[in-house]
Amino acid sequence: MKEWEMMTAEKAFITDLGATTTADSEQFCRFAVWIPEQEKGKHRIAEVGNDLERLKKKYAVAPEYIFCVATPG
Repeated sequence: MKEWEMMTAEKAFITDLGATTTADSEQFCRFAVWIPEQEKGKHRIAEVGNDLERLKKKYAVAPEYIFCVATPG
């Protein structure tokens, strides 16, 4: 956990929850943008969506700060 905190400290990053199907794309947002909260020393979700390119540009997130969330199965 300490490595994760050091790697993402004071940086915006995006989590990728995996592929969506056309059936659930309206209900399920694939990407979440996390931004640092300076006062608390933690991150909070700023926005969720399905357009990775738009989110990367809006929050200036470098490709190395896009993380895939491992899911069972």
